[in-house]
Amino acid sequence: MINLLPPEYLEEQAIDWVKIITGSLVVVILLVVFVTSVRLVLHNREQRRKLEILERKLTQVQAELEDLPALESEKKELESRFKSRAEIIEQQVDWLAVMKELELLLPKGAWIEELNICSQREFNLDGYVLRPQVRRLIERLNSSPNFSDLEVDYAEQRDISYLGYQEDKATFFQLSGSIIRSQVFDDGN
Repeated sequence: MINLLPPEYLEEQAIDWVKIITGSLVVVILLVVFVTSVRLVLHNREQRRKLEILERKLTQVQAELEDLPALESEKKELESRFKSRAEIIEQQVDWLAVMKELELLLPKGAWIEELNICSQREFNLDGYVLRPQVRRLIERLNSSPNFSDLEVDYAEQRDISYLGYQEDKATFFQLSGSIIRSQVFDDGN
């Protein structure tokens, strides 16, 4: 290749190190700023995720804290019920004495079909009387120091027949009441 330009146009090609170093420094600074900003953005996202998780857990804890008074109340109620049941267990009813007392108090021509213990000292009594003597039975049970709060829950006239007995009319009754503390309680002594 032939150079047809006059020599005065020819410039010496000198390397401008200042421009190269300045440009390199600008590129490095831009890269450092970019990498640092990317790291900060990623760190910020990670911290936001952690904050969201903490906020959800805090909401759950606050909801549980709102339930805490109700749970404490329920705990106290259960402890009270447990204590009362423990006291009941310590004071066992002598059911043999209850049955003997009932036998003595039943009027002639009356019998018990079923005796159910409902709770603590409450009971239900089902049976029959041949003549209308339910009121008399209630009066006898009320006169006993061992029974209280007696009520007739149900009474009905029925035809009854048992094998070997004459068919007859009888009054079916359902009574409920409570056993009072007296000699029918065994204190474990």
